[in-house]
Amino acid sequence: MTYVNSLADVGASDIAMAGGKAVGLGGLLQAGLPVPPGFVLNTAAYSHFVETNHLEARIQELATLSPQAAPQDSADASEQIQTLFTGGHHAGRRRSGTRRRLRASRRRGRRR
Repeated sequence: MTYVNSLADVGASDIAMAGGKAVGLGGLLQAGLPVPPGFVLNTAAYSHFVETNHLEARIQELATLSPQAAPQDSADASEQIQTLFTGGHHAGRRRSGTRRRLRASRRRGRRR
């Protein structure tokens, strides 16, 4: 079974296999727009990983939040699910680094 697809080969009918972002990028590539070449790990790869590592029940448990759950509860659940995929190692959040860089660039911009 193939778990990797070139973005150039992903079209609008592949959303269930590749996801929305990959379909969007594939569409841009097929339209001739300047998008770097890339690939997508498809949903078969995800399903195989979850099944092989017996993660489905734990993911469902973590993802089931009450309607009254606070936003931080969702963030915590997301982080715990990510940790399942990294073998117990925290992958970190790229957003905080981006936020710091944005603040730093804003400060530099004010000095000019």
